[in-house]
Amino acid sequence: MAADEAERAVRSHQNSYNLFIALMKYGTIISVIIAFIVILIIRN
Repeated sequence: MAADEAERAVRSHQNSYNLFIALMKYGTIISVIIAFIVILIIRN
């Protein structure tokens, strides 16, 4: 019983971690694109 609960908790935390990593990945990509656009605007 305790092993089942622990396994469920680990699965839940892994899902949350995967969502966080995906959010960070897309946030980084968007930040790089915005920084590039700002640099282009400043150069002109």
